[in-house]
Parts: sequence; C-alpha cells; structure tokens
Amino acid sequence: MDFILQRRSLIQILLISLLALILTVSLLLGGILLWQGRAESPDGGQNQTPAANTTPTPAAPGDKGPGLSVAATEGGFRVQGSDWPGFSELTLSVLPRNAASAALPIDLGAVVANAKGSFNATFTWAAVSARQASVDYDLVASAPLTNAGNLVARTPFNLAAPLPGNTPPVAPVITATPQPSPAPDEPACTVIADALNLRSGPGATYSVITGLAYRTTVTPLARTASADWLQVALTDGVAGWVAASYLECNVPMGDLPVLQTPPPTPTSNPVVAAIAIAPAQGWAGANVSVSGVNWTPGATIYISLGAPNAGPASDVYAQSTAGADGRFSASFVFPAEDRWLALTQVIVVAHTQDYQRSANAAFALSRPAPQITEWKGEYFNNRNLTGAPILVRNDSKVDFNWGSAAPAAGLPADSFSVRWTRTLRFDAGDYRFYARSDDGVRIWLDNWLVLDQWNDGGAGLRTGDFQGIGAGDHTLRIEYYEAQGDAFAAIWWERTGPITDWKGEYFNNTNLDAAALLVRNDRDISFNWDNGSPAPQINSDYFSARWTRKLSFNDGLYRFSVRADDGVRVWINGQPIIDQWHDSKSQTYTADVPLAKGTHSLKVEYYERSGGALIEFSWQRLGDRSPIQPQISLAPAENGQFTVNGSNWPASVSSSGATTRGVEVTLRLQTLSSNGQSNIGYRFDLGKALTDSNGRLRATYAIPANVPPGAYLIATTTKMGGGVIEVKVPFTLSPPSPIITQPGVTR
Repeated sequence: MDFILQRRSLIQILLISLLALILTVSLLLGGILLWQGRAESPDGGQNQTPAANTTPTPAAPGDKGPGLSVAATEGGFRVQGSDWPGFSELTLSVLPRNAASAALPIDLGAVVANAKGSFNATFTWAAVSARQASVDYDLVASAPLTNAGNLVARTPFNLAAPLPGNTPPVAPVITATPQPSPAPDEPACTVIADALNLRSGPGATYSVITGLAYRTTVTPLARTASADWLQVALTDGVAGWVAASYLECNVPMGDLPVLQTPPPTPTSNPVVAAIAIAPAQGWAGANVSVSGVNWTPGATIYISLGAPNAGPASDVYAQSTAGADGRFSASFVFPAEDRWLALTQVIVVAHTQDYQRSANAAFALSRPAPQITEWKGEYFNNRNLTGAPILVRNDSKVDFNWGSAAPAAGLPADSFSVRWTRTLRFDAGDYRFYARSDDGVRIWLDNWLVLDQWNDGGAGLRTGDFQGIGAGDHTLRIEYYEAQGDAFAAIWWERTGPITDWKGEYFNNTNLDAAALLVRNDRDISFNWDNGSPAPQINSDYFSARWTRKLSFNDGLYRFSVRADDGVRVWINGQPIIDQWHDSKSQTYTADVPLAKGTHSLKVEYYERSGGALIEFSWQRLGDRSPIQPQISLAPAENGQFTVNGSNWPASVSSSGATTRGVEVTLRLQTLSSNGQSNIGYRFDLGKALTDSNGRLRATYAIPANVPPGAYLIATTTKMGGGVIEVKVPFTLSPPSPIITQPGVTR
C-alpha cells in the first residue's frame, strides 16, 4: 500500500512540475517586447516610432495567403509583404512553435499596405533575459476582409534574439499625426521611411516645414524633372516637398506634372553667442573685462582660460548671469600662473555649465617693459643669444643657481643663454674679474673682452685681469649659455692693487670664518646695502666683514661712533671699545677714547643676519685728554666681605647715554717688593669689575683668609689709546675671627 501511495505521489509531483515548466516557458515568451525599429532618414528627418495596434487574430498552422517574408537586419529584422489588398491594414505577430498550445502570440504592431498591396517594415528585438535562438516561431500577418474573417499569411521565423544590453536605443519620436488614407481611386503616397522631412522646396537646403511619421499618407501634386522630389499635400492643406525614394505611390511618379521652383532662400544665420574682452592684451595682474551678447536669458555664464588649440581649463575665474536681453558682463584678474605665462596667447572662454553654448576671445600675453635699476637681464631660448629675448627683466645681481630648472616660465631648462649689462662706477686701479659657471661665460668691460670661456664646462672658477681702469663710470657686459644639465652663473671682481684705505674682507657667513671670499680696498666704512649685498659673490643675508687700517692721531680725547644693522665690534690698538655683537635694528653706538699722538691700529667687524644691511663708522676729536687719574678705595662690609669702589676709569656708552658694556678692570691681592714692584710671594685674583657710563665701578668680595701683611689691592685695565692703567692701594682688612662652639653651649 505504501508503495502505491508513493507511486501516486511521484506521478503527481511529475505532473505538477510539467505544468509549471509549461507555464514558465509561456510567461517568458509572452514577456518579450519588440520595438519597431527606426532609421534616420537620409534627408535628415528624425525617427518616429508608430503606436502598436491591438493583438491580431492568430493564424492557424498551414494557412495560406499573400506573400510574406522575413530577413535579419542589423539589430533586428525586416518584414516584407506582397499581394495584399491595397491600403489594407495588417496586424503582425510572432507565434512560438512546438510550445504549449496555450502560448500567446507576441504582437509586433500594424502596417499599412500601399496601393499595390506591398509593405516593408523593420523591427528591433527588445531586451530579453536570455537568448531564444533555439525556439522556432511563425511570423503571422493578418488583414481583415471586407466580407468576414481575416486574410492570414505565415512564414517560419527562427531569428535569434539579442543578448541583454545589446538593444539599440529607441529613436526620439517626432510629433506628426498620420494622415487618413484617401479613397482607393485617388492618387496617394505613403511614407515608408521611419520619419521624413516636409520641406519648402525640392532639396535638403530648403527649410523644414514639418516632419512626417511612418505610414503617413499624402496626396502627390507635382515632381521635379528627375522625379527625385515630389510636391505633396497634407489633409490640412499644407503643401511641401519630400524625397521621392521614401514614398510608395498608387500612381506612377512619372505621370505627375513637372514643377519648376525658385532656388532656396538662404536660411538666416542662427543667433550665435559672442563675447568681447578688454583689454585684448596684458600680463599677470591685469584686470580683464568680459562682455557677452546673444546668451540665453537667465543662464549662468562661466569664464575659464585655455591654451590655443586646447580645451579650457577646469578652473573658473569669474561667473555672471545673462540678463533678459541675453547680455552679461564679468571681470577677472589674469592669474600669475606659469602654465599661462609660458604662452604668448591665452583663450578666454565663456560657457554654460554644460558647454551647450560657448564663445571665446584671444588674450595676448604682452609683458610690460621692466624698470631696469641694476642688471638688465636678457634671456634667450637658444645658446647663441640670437633673435628677440623671451624675457627681459631687472636682476639685482649676477649670482644664480638654477639647478636643472628653467630660469623662468617660457624658457627651457637646457639650451638657453643670458646677457647682462650694467654701468658701474670704478675707482682707478687694476682689477681681477671672477666667473663661476656651468657652461660658457664671457665678460666685457667697455667692449674689451676681459674673460672668454665660451665652451661647455663644469663648475670651475675662471678669472680675467684688467689693468689700468680709469676712475669713473664703465659698462660691464656678461654673456652666459647653458648646454645641458645643471645651470649656474656667478660674477664678481676685486681691486688687485695695493690697499691704501680700509682693507675690507668679506665672508659668506656671520662668524668671519674661513678665508675671505672677497678682499678689496674700501675708501670708507659707509655702506647701506639695504636688501642687497656688498658684491655679487657675497650673500645678501648671513654675511660678515672685517675692516682694518692704521691711522695717525693727534693727542686728545676722541669719540668713536658706529651705526649698524646687525652686530658690530670696534677695536683700537687691540682693545675693544665697542662690543655689540647681536642682532638688532639700525642702532648707533659711541665710545670716548683718549689717544696719544701717533699711529694707532683700528679694526671694525660686522655681521648681517637678515633684512636690511648697513654700517657707518666715524670719529671726532672732543678735546684734550683728561689729566684725572683713575682711583680705587675699599671698605669693610658685613659677613666678612669688603667693597671696592672706583672712579675716573674709562667707560663705554651708547648714543642714548645708557651703559652698553663697561671697561673690564682686573682686581687682585698681591705683595710688593721693596721697590714697589709685584712680589710673587703672594697673589690672589679676585676677579673683574665693569665700569659704568661715568667711569665708576663697584664690586663686593669675600675677604680671603691668610692675607699676609703688606699686601695691596691692585686694579688694572688697558688704556683705550694704548698702554695699561694700574692703581694700587694697601689692603688692611682682615678676615673675621672664627666662631668656636662647644658641645652643649649656645652662643
């Protein structure tokens, strides 16, 4: 019994599965949608998709009828029919074969036969979920008969459906109402193209009146002599011309009368958006105004820049909104960006966001003439200084290290050349000119060739001498070229004769370290380099200098003054009188120094950190030297200490009168011999004290233990004019008695 039940259950399951399979296949086939294909008319008409008709009555297998055929096309298939009743409306469908009897036909739509009973229609496969090439179909055409029933024809149809995603896009639909068919005895033509233009004359150059949809019926009126264009009329009385090859007519086209037409009226030029810019040329920083006409009212207009023969950049430099009259105005500052400055012309582009409308104008990059105050630098895009320079500018010095980069925008990194010219004042004497470059370099002085190394070469130092330069203005010309690789050029010079004034030594550091990079004769120490440098080979910041000289002075008291930005030091006869070795703005420092008659050595040292650079050094005689001699005294203080007081000692003061740094006075305790000279039997150094602006000093020390009788307090310093100042006073102070404590005793 169980076996029978199991067998019945199995049969039921198989029947249910079979029914489900049949239902699934029917649903898949019935869900395939076919769209009627459209191809653009060669005349330029737009595609038109006709509306689908109701599902026709399916034909029974084996029905005979007028001619019917189907053939594959690109992306679909074409159905052709013949020997159907003239102007009959046929329903086309696809019926699956070898499937369940309940399968529904797939409706393609309806077509209208021409007067001869022929039709031609193209269809495309709608997107399906899978290929159906293994399924056979019948293509069925059905036309209602006037008496009763339908006239049906069928043909085998087994074209493969396309894969998903391969369906051509549906063409846009034009608005045109198909015209009703006239009576069979009237001349008529039917549009067999997907869409067709009705024009004002026989040719594609004539304006378009309207568009005619597929299956539209028109009345032929006339033709051209070659019968390639027909004049037709619509049911509303509108007449125009169409291309004859896209019509099927019930009368021979050659029977129509020939109509001569005038040439087409030229179509007026479309309104084109335009812009104008002012000025039409300029350079970075120029304010450019943009005005536009014939733009869509209310549209947002964006202003971009582009290189010639290239699209605009993505950056937007200005934007505006078109007014009701289609006009707009905007402005922007031309950007200082290398990508634009390297060009000779930039295209100003005005456009909508989607670039459906755009217009442009050319902006010429015209470099302004530079103001030459120092070196005139002319830069060429070749190695021979030929042609017009690409760039002319003011160069503060000839000291460049470009590495592997270009000197400026618009110039190459290799194979370029430069010419520098300048008029400078020289003192009379002999000079040596220096050049450090990679590659070639030449130096002229007043058109005399001083140095000639016009060849490829590395970073060597080249020199050239010129003897007997006369005092006055002279013109220097420096020429340089870069072949390839790294590029640098530095030029400087120095006087090579005996130094008769100040010996100036210049260093490219702030500590006067290493050998001087430049040594020269400086007439005075009076320089204001501002943000420049003392010489081309010297840095504009982080440099130092030392000046030395011997001068004769008369006996007297002298005030030495120095103004500096930044640090400065002054020595006389090896002794410092001003020490302001620190960063500062422009400051003036003074020191009063007595000098004996004779020759004295002077030394001035200076460093520049950053910013402005200046130094000015001078002196004046105030009068005779003061006969007052320095003095010291000592007095006991608390806790076993004593105080040293001094007066009439040398002092160092600033211009404001405040003490900047006093003179160092060395204090020591020492025994003396019978003749008053130092005795090495006892010596104890106390330290040093600094004088104030009035030449006074004050210092406190602990009384040393075991000072022998006859010891002296000796104060010593160096004279600013040379020599030593020494003052001695007896030391009579004694250390305090020791405090003795005993256990258990409180004092």
